[in-house]
Amino acid sequence: MRIRLTAGETVLNATLDDNATARDFASLLPLTLR
Repeated sequence: MRIRLTAGETVLNATLDDNATARDFASLLPLTLR
């Protein structure tokens, strides 16, 4: 699964592995941290 992380003006593309931990993390998206 591919995701995009944005921090200010910086955008990073990332790939999550196909495992239970990554699926649990993906279920939290979209996620905003301050």
